Amino acid sequence: MTTQRLVAAALTAATIAAALAGTNATTTAAHHDCHTKACAARVQHRALERHYQRTWRAAPPAVRAHLRRIAQCESRGNHRATSPSGRYRGLLQFLPATWRAVGGRGDPAAATRWEQWARGARLYLRAGPDQWPACSKRTR
Repeated sequence: MTTQRLVAAALTAATIAAALAGTNATTTAAHHDCHTKACAARVQHRALERHYQRTWRAAPPAVRAHLRRIAQCESRGNHRATSPSGRYRGLLQFLPATWRAVGGRGDPAAATRWEQWARGARLYLRAGPDQWPACSKRTR
């Protein structure tokens, strides 16, 4: 990898890490004229989903393309997938410890598709495609 590519990857990784560190969802329920807790929860959920979408789109196109191929190989694109053993979960078949290491909470298979894409990009940029050894080699 050239120095220019390494710098670009590091900057993108830093951007994604900063985006995942906090939601930056300053949208409030009052701002949307919500008067119930359910409405406020929907507003917060939509803001968080937009945040994950922006985070995913901040990843380099080559990384996103490779992660899409890895997801097809790992789970056939099913973000609720669970391995037969139950150990690997979600779109990119995260181990629970790996999911937590990239800021995820709870069960990866219960997370939204956008959150899984965003956290997958974060993992890819931190540790490379070898986090998915079989599928990353098959999909290069």
